[in-house]
Amino acid sequence: MKKKRLARGFSKIIDYKEELIRDTSGGINERVEIQDKEEDEFLGRPISPPQKDTDKFVNIKVVGIGGGGNNAIREMTLQGMSNLNLIAMNTDLQALSLSQAGQKIQIGKSLTNGLGTGGNPELGKKAAEEDKDKISKAMENADIIFITAGMGGGTGSGVSSVVAKIAKQHEILTIGVVTKPFAFEGKKRKLQAEAGIEELKNEVDALITISNDRLLKIISKDTSMKNAFEMTDKVLCQSVQAIADLITIPGLINLDLADVRTVAKDAGLSLVGIGTGKGKKKAAAAAKMAISSPLLEVSIKGAKSLLINVTGGLDMSLFEVNEIVDIISKAVGQDTNIVFGAIINEEMQDELRVSVIATRCEENIEEEEKMEVANKEKLFKENYAEKDNLKIEDKFKIKDQLIDDKDLEIPAFLRKKMKGKIPKDSPKPKKTLF
Repeated sequence: MKKKRLARGFSKIIDYKEELIRDTSGGINERVEIQDKEEDEFLGRPISPPQKDTDKFVNIKVVGIGGGGNNAIREMTLQGMSNLNLIAMNTDLQALSLSQAGQKIQIGKSLTNGLGTGGNPELGKKAAEEDKDKISKAMENADIIFITAGMGGGTGSGVSSVVAKIAKQHEILTIGVVTKPFAFEGKKRKLQAEAGIEELKNEVDALITISNDRLLKIISKDTSMKNAFEMTDKVLCQSVQAIADLITIPGLINLDLADVRTVAKDAGLSLVGIGTGKGKKKAAAAAKMAISSPLLEVSIKGAKSLLINVTGGLDMSLFEVNEIVDIISKAVGQDTNIVFGAIINEEMQDELRVSVIATRCEENIEEEEKMEVANKEKLFKENYAEKDNLKIEDKFKIKDQLIDDKDLEIPAFLRKKMKGKIPKDSPKPKKTLF
C-alpha cells in the first residue's frame, strides 16, 4: 500500500509539472504552494486533515440568521471550520458588528433603523424581502447553503424561509439547521417557532431541528446557562460539519456532492449525527452514539435514505465497518437506500468516528406519536372499567403508566370530573387521564 501511495504521489508531481508548463497564466506563488503540498504528500510529511480543493470544486455557505444563527456562526469560527464560507445576517447592526463571519449582511435598515425586529416575524420577513437582491447576490456560486437560526424570535422565524426560497431559486441544495425555544420562553414564542419551521420546511431540501427543551434532560443542575447554550450551538455546528466533511475530505471509499444530493434533495425532516468510539467495542459505541443524539427531535427509525461515513486509522477493519452499518440498518427497521463512505486518517489509532445523515423521517415522527397515544389509550381502556376493584397501590401503578407531565396542565377539578364509568357509546378518549 505504501508503494502504491508513493507511486501515486510521484505521478501527481509529474502531472503537476506538465500542467505547470502548459499553464502560463495565474500567480506563480499559488502554483508553488500547490507544488509544495504535492511534495509533502510524496515525501510522507504530515498533511492533516486532508482537504479537497473546495474553492475549485465545492462552495459551501452557511448563513446564520438573527441572534441564534449569529451565535452558531461564532461557534463555527471558534471551531476553525475554514472549509465553509460563513455569512452573518441580521437587522440588528450592533449585534452584527460583533460577528466574526467573513461576510456580514444587514437587512431591513429602513424598517428597523438598525435595531432588532422586536420578536415580530412579519417585520423580519419584510426586512428580508426589502433586501432580497442583496441576499440573492450572497447566494451566488454556492453549491450548498446551510441556514442556521434560533426559531421563535422575529428575525430567525421571519427571515429564514425567505432566504431559503431565494437559495432554491438559484437551484442550490439548501439545508436548514434550526433550534426550537425552551417551553419557559412562552407560548407565543413557541407558536412563532412552529409557524417559522413549517414555512422553512416548505422551502429547504432537508431540515434538522434541535430541541432546547431536551437540553434540560441531559445537563446537570449546576451547569451554567452559558455552557448550556454552547452545547446547543455545538450540536448545530456538528450537524453542519458532518455534512461538509463528507464532501471536502477525500476518502478510501469517497463521497462527494452528488452523494449528498442523492440523500438530501427534497428530503424533509432529517437527522444528522456524529459518534465516536475507542477500545474493543468502538464500532458499536460510535454507531449508537451517532444515531441517538438527545437534542435531535427525530428518530432514525423509518428513515428512507441513509448516508453513512466511517473514519478510522490504518487499523480499521472490515468487520468493524460491517458492524457499524448493521447496527444503523437495524435501527432504521426497514429496507432503505444506503450511501456509504470510508476515510482513512493515519493519525487515528484504536478509534472510530461515524457520521450519519438520515432523511425523509416525517412519516416516522407521525407514526411514533400515533403509536404512543394508541398504547396509552389501550392501557386506559383495559384498566379503567375495573379500577374500582383494584387495591390502592395498583391504582397508582396504572396512573403512573397513563399520566405524563403534560397531563398536569389539566386543572384538578376537570380531572375529577373525568372519574367514573365511561358509557359504552362514548367516543374513545383522545388522552388517557384520571
